[in-house]
Amino acid sequence: MKKLLFATFCMSAAVLSACSKTTPEPTPTEQSSSSSSQSALVQPYNGPMLTGKHPVILQTSMGDIALELDADSAPMTVTNFIKLAEQGYYNGLTFHRVINDFMIQGGDPLGNGTGGESVFGPVFKDEINANSYGLDKKMLADAEDADQLPEEFKDKTFKEFYELQGYVYNDTLNSLPMSRGAVAMANRGHDTNGSQFFIIQKQGGTPWLEGRHTVFGTVKSGMEVIDAIAAVEKDGRDQPLTPVTYTVLVQGTPNVADTMPVDTASSADMMDDEMPVDDTVMEDLPNQ
Repeated sequence: MKKLLFATFCMSAAVLSACSKTTPEPTPTEQSSSSSSQSALVQPYNGPMLTGKHPVILQTSMGDIALELDADSAPMTVTNFIKLAEQGYYNGLTFHRVINDFMIQGGDPLGNGTGGESVFGPVFKDEINANSYGLDKKMLADAEDADQLPEEFKDKTFKEFYELQGYVYNDTLNSLPMSRGAVAMANRGHDTNGSQFFIIQKQGGTPWLEGRHTVFGTVKSGMEVIDAIAAVEKDGRDQPLTPVTYTVLVQGTPNVADTMPVDTASSADMMDDEMPVDDTVMEDLPNQ
């Protein structure tokens, strides 16, 4: 990751002057909901976390996409997705935002990027190991736009900077790469995962997103379907003019851990945290 993510720097008032004229890289974010109503009710889940690999089929109106979800890399995230799918939460929803040479995004029952919740509450925590991406060694000063960095950040690693923004990492996980075909959670900042997800369509992946979104699966087949969805005609908000719908089918019987999850912050605690949204780059982001 050689490009400096000025979209992230713009979240901090301390560096607004340093990035106000910089065009940011695209970043998946989640829009704050303008309505408390949801088109689907979620049944809460308090059981054990899933483990292992889980095959899932997205039956879209443009063809099937086969996914493999990895609960060892992101146990809460995969459990959330599987449990929502088993409840039929995703059935009939749309890919409400598609950007060719970037990603396709879905999972919002409202269909406009402002809705969705998890089986653990309104939001749940990230599951990311920054070390998996080498962010503990990559220095901000080595980035392409380092000459625009404020002095106080030039001795920081990317991991240290993201931690200053509120991200908390789990060094025991093995985070999956943000490569083409990766399935990850959309969010509006740290620990704001709900139901929305995106699939990376860009050749070469999206390294500028490393450390800021939980990757929980990969596409096993159907990338040509994703390419076709990303290329559909859309409006100014990247919403397809003809809705692309899908149904989620979970294959087999999910494996579960032997113990109950630990360190699962309550949704009420997380909702009390400030959830940063960079409105200046919202046009370029996969919103949730």
